[in-house]
Order: sequence, then structure tokens, then C-alpha cells
Amino acid sequence: MPHQSSGNGATSEMTALRADLDSLRDNLAELTHTLRQTGRDGTAAAAEEVRNVSDQAGRAVKAGADQFARAVQERPALACGIAVGIGALIGATFLRRR
Repeated sequence: MPHQSSGNGATSEMTALRADLDSLRDNLAELTHTLRQTGRDGTAAAAEEVRNVSDQAGRAVKAGADQFARAVQERPALACGIAVGIGALIGATFLRRR
């Protein structure tokens, strides 16, 4: 009879082990699902932030270009002088490197 008792103990331990493994598998599946969802949510939030920053940068660039265009229209001679000066600086820089 002691052998049967030992057998029943092993059977109950196996049953408990199976239950623990099933629980572990379920927890792992839930964790995997949660991680995937978190990744999707994080990616969506990051994409939205990139869109927002991109939109802001685009508006800032457009505003700067509009302001520049107005300045050139208001003072074309000054704009040409500045362009010539910048060209001369760039040219001098390239000539020095040779």
C-alpha cells in the first residue's frame, strides 16, 4: 500500500505540474498579446508625434520662405548684394582649400 500512496502523490504532483504549466502558458500568451498591443500603441503614438512635428516644421519653413520672399520683393537690390556676398564667401572658402 505505501507504493500506491507514493503513486497517488506522484499523480497529484503531475496534475499540479500540468495545471502550473497551463497557467504559465496562459500567462505567457497574455503577456505576448500585451507586449504586441503596447508596441502598436507606442508606434501609433510615435507616428502621430512625427506627423505633428513635421507639420509644425513645414509651417515654419513656409512662413520663413514667405517672409524671405517679401523681403526680396521689398528690397531687391539688398537681396542681390547679400547673394553676391554669400557667393563670394563660398568661393573664397573653396579657393583656400585647394
